[in-house]
Amino acid sequence: QSLTVQSIPLVVGLLILPPAFVVGLRVVTGLIVFAGVRRQPPFKVFFNACSAVLDVAVAAGILLIAEDFGLLSVESFGPMSWLVVLLAVVAGDAIGALSTTVAISAYQGRWEPLSISDLLLPALIAVADVGVAVVLVTLLQRGEPAAVLVLGIAAALVMWVRSYSEVSARYRRLQLLDGFTRAMGGSVLDNTATARLLTEAAEILHADHSWLIVSAPGGVRRLILEDGVVTTVDSSPLDHELLALGRDGARLVDADSPLAPTLEANGHSEMIVARLSVQVDDDYLLVVADRSGHVRPFDDQDLALFDTLAVHAGLALQNVGLVDQLRTEVSVTEHLATHDSLTALPNRTLFQQRLDASLESPSEVAVLLVDLDRFKEVNDTLGHHNGDLLLIEVGLRLSAALEGSEIIARLGGDEFAVLLTGPNAHDRANEVAWKLVAELERPFALEEVSVDVGASVGIATRVNKEMDGATLLRQADVAMYLAKEDHSSVELYAADRDHYSPQRLALVGRLRTAIEHRTLELHYQPQIRLDTGEVVGVEALIRWPQPGRTTIPPDEFIYVAEHTGLIHPLTQFVLEEAIAQAARWHQSGRPLRVSVNLSAYNLVNRDLVDEVARLLAVSGLPAELLTLELTETAVMSNPARSVAVMEALRAVGVSISIDDFGTGHSSLSYLTGIPATELKIDRSFVIGMSTDPAAETIVRTIVDLGKNLGLELVAEGVETEAHAAALTQMGCAVAQGYFYSRPLEVRGLELWMANQQVAPVRRDSSLPRFAG
Repeated sequence: QSLTVQSIPLVVGLLILPPAFVVGLRVVTGLIVFAGVRRQPPFKVFFNACSAVLDVAVAAGILLIAEDFGLLSVESFGPMSWLVVLLAVVAGDAIGALSTTVAISAYQGRWEPLSISDLLLPALIAVADVGVAVVLVTLLQRGEPAAVLVLGIAAALVMWVRSYSEVSARYRRLQLLDGFTRAMGGSVLDNTATARLLTEAAEILHADHSWLIVSAPGGVRRLILEDGVVTTVDSSPLDHELLALGRDGARLVDADSPLAPTLEANGHSEMIVARLSVQVDDDYLLVVADRSGHVRPFDDQDLALFDTLAVHAGLALQNVGLVDQLRTEVSVTEHLATHDSLTALPNRTLFQQRLDASLESPSEVAVLLVDLDRFKEVNDTLGHHNGDLLLIEVGLRLSAALEGSEIIARLGGDEFAVLLTGPNAHDRANEVAWKLVAELERPFALEEVSVDVGASVGIATRVNKEMDGATLLRQADVAMYLAKEDHSSVELYAADRDHYSPQRLALVGRLRTAIEHRTLELHYQPQIRLDTGEVVGVEALIRWPQPGRTTIPPDEFIYVAEHTGLIHPLTQFVLEEAIAQAARWHQSGRPLRVSVNLSAYNLVNRDLVDEVARLLAVSGLPAELLTLELTETAVMSNPARSVAVMEALRAVGVSISIDDFGTGHSSLSYLTGIPATELKIDRSFVIGMSTDPAAETIVRTIVDLGKNLGLELVAEGVETEAHAAALTQMGCAVAQGYFYSRPLEVRGLELWMANQQVAPVRRDSSLPRFAG
């Protein structure tokens, strides 16, 4: 579709001038436009001139007929005349469109039907044109000066139409360029770039012909498209002359060009050529020739568009070369994708593939996971370069120690894996593991330094046909970490020691929900002063009730919380509930000291001290009624940080208790530097006093140590009166255990305290002592 305002002068001319004169004028102007401006071939100039005469003749004929019937009068130009003029213009446009359609259909050999939009848009434009023409004729008939204004409006309309056409053309060119870029990008990988280039270039420039001239050391050749296939043909003298053109930008070659004779000799009227920027030895020249239909010749806008297309085409052809290069290196790429670049061993991907393949057979399968014990020390001391050399040597030693049927891979870092298959794979696994450990215990020579690293090996074997490779690797990993923890070098996977089982990990989501919905509960175990029988405090213990099911043991879900980051919100919940409950007891006149257990992971929480202080302030609980318990192991995991946190808590006013004292591996020298106020004797020693004289000696030693350091002593696990009597004789101050009460919920504890009177235990030397 093209938007013009030619109906305005047509209507004015037909109403004011003789129709024959208007027809002749239309022929003259058509010849000027079609032959002079658009440079159409003679046959098409003749056809378009005839079509224009037919258009004007039809419109003029309708006006003459209407005038004969009294429907049109220029002197009394009214609404009826307006409708007649509009009908004449629309009919003329329709006849012109029909004649063009017939000509195109005859040329193509098939009917090209007219769509509604082909007729509707010209009719809408005709309404605007006729409206302006009617106003102009009316003013001219009346001699109104305002006719000049209408002429100005018409001129403005012409300028608007031209501007709109330019904007539309520019937008269309951007769409074409975007489509070309996408088409070329998609053709790079499927080796259709040249065919796509020739097709898209011809369609975008509306050209009848397109070809690619390639100048290579072997000569000049032309690439054309025949039936969708790129074909090489001999070059013509025209191709050589086109190659001699300048290298910068697209060039137009037409009848005004020095190449016009050669152009005409080759049967072309015009063409655009542009070199493609391809960084290879060959020279590429893209050519499009002869505007399809000869509607208008190539112009500067076509040159700019073709120049941009040439840039994108050059990049696309350049990428074709890159893709070909990549395809030649595909075998190398595949090897790098499945092998470790440092040791040349199979990597995790290939090991997983081979493991999965072995699990498809019914044979025995075993996986060994090997991890170096002191690799980090080598990196930190001798540098990563020597660390890499060590890994290479480790890979060589492990490979040499294995048989041909055994597969070894480097999974990453200092971790290697071995796959055993076939008969007796389960039995051989332990033997192979110790063989590998022995190989890695031999020193390595790095920079004239003898380095001992050692290794830990975890073994996992397939126990049922449903096991997959990921499960076997995970189990071997668990066993390997157990070997590191136990310093046992080799460990076989044991389900009862798997703290990372899927069942346990499944608790994570449920535990998070329980914390958020506050469905956990605190139970409280009373702490009794041995010499008076008075309840002086309680220990808050977390419980997770399961309606209709067995309660989940605290050790199980607390372990999950510590290893998933949930320990912080869990501790926050316990602190909030315990402090709030202790505050209620205090406000009711029963000041009970509440003890809350902290994890070693809580000591890294920077907000712990501030949060404890905030909760005490909000609840109104005196700080001395809160005791925070830390295990000896938790304190000694990072003594400096632990002491700093404990001192900050002591500054708030809370008490600090060392829980399970005597079960850790710390030095007693640290005890003097810990700002603790209480020692809790582990229940294993208290219960052991009944049968083991050594346990009684340990308890007595801890009590003496605590008294000498000015610490209060609390004994856990008191289950009999004999336990209580012995602890009293030793001078222990406070006890808790089943002899007094199990941990109870709040209402149960309050009922127990209301109805239970605990008699003090006398320091009577006649009471039986444990003698083994």
